[in-house]
Amino acid sequence: MKLDFGTPQVDDAGIRGEVLTVDRFGNIVTNIPRGIVSERWRFNQDLEVSIGGYDIRLRLLRTYGEAGEDALLATMSSSNFLEVAKRNGSAASLLNAKPRMPVTVRAAT
Repeated sequence: MKLDFGTPQVDDAGIRGEVLTVDRFGNIVTNIPRGIVSERWRFNQDLEVSIGGYDIRLRLLRTYGEAGEDALLATMSSSNFLEVAKRNGSAASLLNAKPRMPVTVRAAT
């Protein structure tokens, strides 16, 4: 059985997807797959993310440990979807994120 996670919308302005789930650590897992992310951006690149009424600037990193203490970051989840996380904290609590909430991601200017 194949699961349907919805299809992110991609255009010149960026990627529009949604929150799939929030894990027990408060990491926000989106429906934006690794393939789409790697076509547009590279690790250590700054991104602008809109989620939960917040517009935030964060860096796309390989691991949580690369982020500063208590910093927000973007990374790839173990299921290969874009994840917004907070090192040593809950990104979901900070951003009031919940499943099905819209997410927009673009390169930082």
